[in-house]
Amino acid sequence: MPDTHVDNLKVGVSGTPGTGTATIGSAASGCRGFVAGDDGKTFSGRWTDGTAWETATGCVYTHSGTTLSRGTLKESSTGGAISLTSAAVFECSPVADLGNRLEKQLDRGIVIVRNDGSTTLSIAASTFTKLTQINTEDYDPNGWWDNANTRFQPTRAGRYLIVAGSQITMAAAAGVVTSYLLVARKNGTDFAHLARGWISGGGNVGVSGACMVNLNGSTDYIEPFGWQNDTVNRATVAGAERQFFMASYLSDA
Repeated sequence: MPDTHVDNLKVGVSGTPGTGTATIGSAASGCRGFVAGDDGKTFSGRWTDGTAWETATGCVYTHSGTTLSRGTLKESSTGGAISLTSAAVFECSPVADLGNRLEKQLDRGIVIVRNDGSTTLSIAASTFTKLTQINTEDYDPNGWWDNANTRFQPTRAGRYLIVAGSQITMAAAAGVVTSYLLVARKNGTDFAHLARGWISGGGNVGVSGACMVNLNGSTDYIEPFGWQNDTVNRATVAGAERQFFMASYLSDA
């Protein structure tokens, strides 16, 4: 459940909660307090007690006892949960964790790479081959596409959406069924078979697909590979719309 954000909510506590759930006291002068409609909602904010402080998310308000849980600790002046006394105050406010996550959503680290419109690639029969003909960057503001190695290697840890497409020309005899497989490899090992297409006889086979992958933001990388099962080498089809790779940050892992 996402946290609720309320302007000018600042309350004291009743008793000495220590490091546990706090019983909420009166609202600070000129500020608002919790109301019945807040029951069961979660809040992010800052607990202070003298010079000690901590920030937390997911603090649950229960109206029947006017209590507020301590939520998930994000930062504190001591490195851990502070022990609250009757002088403690809770103030509802976005914490740095929220701001950092919002910044990542605003900067999705999108990468769009395609074929240059003329380069083709020969793929040997029954051999996984890296699709190096995907060689022209349309969009890569963070520099996460390594064109020299034909790989996506972001410097931010998290979950990523991977989308790729490729087309190859097959020329088997009439009635002979062949196929083309598009694969995403993570750190050199098959991670996802994105798509597979079949054809009887000769013609172009186009495939595209998507997957989600967790990447550590340092050493992890993704590469597109193709595989075909004709009896001889077959060439990919040139064209920006026929060979492409895209990636986008989704969320923290």
